[in-house]
Amino acid sequence: MNRAGFGIRVAAVLIDAAIFLPVLFFGIVGARWALESGAIVRTPHREDDVWMSVWVGNTVMLAYSAMEIFWGGTFGKLILRLRITNADGSPAPRRVLAGRWALKHSPRLCGLLDAITGVIVLRRLAAKAGLAIFLSKPLNFITLRTVAELLVLALGAGFFLTLGVSRQALHDRLTSTAVSRKSIPLAKRGFEPVIAVQDRE
Repeated sequence: MNRAGFGIRVAAVLIDAAIFLPVLFFGIVGARWALESGAIVRTPHREDDVWMSVWVGNTVMLAYSAMEIFWGGTFGKLILRLRITNADGSPAPRRVLAGRWALKHSPRLCGLLDAITGVIVLRRLAAKAGLAIFLSKPLNFITLRTVAELLVLALGAGFFLTLGVSRQALHDRLTSTAVSRKSIPLAKRGFEPVIAVQDRE
């Protein structure tokens, strides 16, 4: 079994960043345009730029990273011929890939959930349910942000476990997965060389 180590996995992250950051930039620009044109309701309880960055950033990143569930890797991994597999190197089923993805991106899931609670539509629905306080003060889950920050620290430090013998990050160990390098098959020769034998008299 040929597991990917720290260096090549960092290289995959850098490739993903080169692809993802322009997409994120245009996503934020598009969201800002929608905000200024009135397509998105302004939220007076939060700074629009901060809220938009959290909302758009988490949404775009989660959508991009979801490739790991369906393809076994993001573009960075696929370009470097890496695949997310079971710990023994066998193909990982989609439910395992989904669990690994949810754990790996749990800080962003917390951030997105925190951003969703500030949407004015949700607060209006809460008010209709008899919780009118939400109209004057949005749901603000400090706990979610704290959990997200702790998860970032744990998963960030856990990535350095790839320097070890098992080459598994913390989220790999918890989900019994690994990132494996796909071997490149040797090309077969198109023909067998013919050796000429001269008769000696």
